[in-house]
Amino acid sequence: NNIHSVYHKQFSIEHGQEKHPTFYLYRNKEKPYHLDYCFVSSDLLCKVKKVEIGDHNCWSTYSDHSPLIIKFGKS
Repeated sequence: NNIHSVYHKQFSIEHGQEKHPTFYLYRNKEKPYHLDYCFVSSDLLCKVKKVEIGDHNCWSTYSDHSPLIIKFGKS
């Protein structure tokens, strides 16, 4: 379908090799996983300016997930 994972393209990481967790089982920092994704078409992929993962310490009060923050701009 010509869609791409923004995280994997931005960090040049293969699926299954993620280095930045987005989920902590039971909000436990010792149980990190990468579960969250943003998929975009090729025409939007070239407009990605920045990819951030929310900090566990800031977000664990609100959720067991840390947000995947994608900033887009003009290409």
